[in-house]
Amino acid sequence: MGKTDVDEVLRYAIENEIINYTDIEKKIAETKRKKYLQEHKWTISQGKDGYWRSYIPDIKKGRRMIKKKSKADLEDMVVEYYQQAEENLQEGEKYVFKSRFDEWLNLKKRCERTDNTIYKYKTDYNRFFKGREIECMDIRRIDEAVIMSSFKEVLLEKEIPYRALKSAFKYVDNVFEKSIRDKLIEQNPCRYVELQFLRKFCKPEVENPADKRTLSSNDRDKIIKKIKKSSNPVRFTVALALCTGMRVGELAALKWSDINFKENIVTIRSSEKYNRLTKEFVISTTKNEKVRIIPLTPEMREIFDENKKAAIKNGCVGEFVFMNSKGRIHSRVISDWIRNATDTKEFEHHASIHGIRRTFNSIMRENGVSAETAAALLGHTKEVNNNHYTYSIRGMKEKEEILSATSKKILNNN
Repeated sequence: MGKTDVDEVLRYAIENEIINYTDIEKKIAETKRKKYLQEHKWTISQGKDGYWRSYIPDIKKGRRMIKKKSKADLEDMVVEYYQQAEENLQEGEKYVFKSRFDEWLNLKKRCERTDNTIYKYKTDYNRFFKGREIECMDIRRIDEAVIMSSFKEVLLEKEIPYRALKSAFKYVDNVFEKSIRDKLIEQNPCRYVELQFLRKFCKPEVENPADKRTLSSNDRDKIIKKIKKSSNPVRFTVALALCTGMRVGELAALKWSDINFKENIVTIRSSEKYNRLTKEFVISTTKNEKVRIIPLTPEMREIFDENKKAAIKNGCVGEFVFMNSKGRIHSRVISDWIRNATDTKEFEHHASIHGIRRTFNSIMRENGVSAETAAALLGHTKEVNNNHYTYSIRGMKEKEEILSATSKKILNNN
């Protein structure tokens, strides 16, 4: 039934007194009232003096206390605030911050941002802006003081690191820049915001020391022993990570067609990602969207051979290298295996595939491998590797020697 049909049915029902229009209006008002009170984030409570109290948003103070003699009167005041905010939203919707953010978000979607990136934009919006006064404000009334005050309110309520604050601020900056391009405003107030003054309200960020970010020789030895004792096919993914430093998503996405046993090379072209919007695992590009080729070392070949034999025995042979009875072994399963395997008192720290990756890189650098060669083998960006070159000067044979030497050092623990 289309909207026109629904309107006609409703009109007919009212005209013929099948339903009462006043009752409908009353029901709608009751439903909206209930919605406003449910979404009100502050408690409504009665003090010892008999007055009922709560808060409503205030852009300068963050919140403003309100009190009434009866609970019903206080609830009326709360409802009236949200009704007015909603009316303002409808009246000047194109100027309202929320609408402008949605416009910017739609632009990002048209620019083919990934679903996970869009998901992050949305969750960060909810974290910093949803339900706050700035959300319903006219952007023409928002200045640097309003922006600072709004962020400060959030930081006082939640433990938020400075890097997360900077990301959220960048969204606001982009919203105002787009509003300038759309000729709705002339100036961007973010240019006058001194964000560093809010840093003292942020959650302190403590970087883990190197020994917690990498695997000690003792822990590497224990992991190798657990791999040898395990019958779980996931063990082969961890063994390959120890020999290559591959990312967990790259391990999950590796196909037999990516391995050239004749030419002794492995092409890493894909990575598994979890789409937070669709809640599905998908095969996508690598993290830096580049394809890299690494040599197939004897240690890697042995892992692939043993994995293939186990897969044939268990009837789990398919397109992907690492499979179990349920199909492709997902990255989350790989991460769970290494975390659970090292979640015992015998290990100094919990391990992860990323920790193995850091360890592999550290051992290469300790052995004198240049930053550009490490970047080529691990698929790092030049910034991560403190490297200003976009290529590696090492040949494939030399890279094979590096991979083999590094994996031997890890596997033999010397």
